[in-house]
Amino acid sequence: MEKIIQTSNFIRKSLSSAEKKMFGVIKRDILKEIPIPKNADLLMIDIIGCEYIKYVRALEAGQARIAISCAKSMREYLSELNLTPKSRVETTTSSTLSTIFKILNNKENEDA
Repeated sequence: MEKIIQTSNFIRKSLSSAEKKMFGVIKRDILKEIPIPKNADLLMIDIIGCEYIKYVRALEAGQARIAISCAKSMREYLSELNLTPKSRVETTTSSTLSTIFKILNNKENEDA
């Protein structure tokens, strides 16, 4: 897992061990979808992982606006990746994230 995370000093130094695991899982999951990742793709995947960590932190802190902003950013970044030779459309990864966001947003609305 450290090989996956070693792309950024920020990631290695600023995240807790649980956050590093989340980051690694997200990165591995997205990399499985890309036939031949380029450097720009790897950078975008790091950004998506960081946005997800920011999303989780915002939810835990009760900052709904920041969490929604992070969710929208992740969706946009995922659509920018060239995931298959033929398309740049939503993948199983982004649809899974969308499902997670819907569930969390519904739970948040019920709690309010």
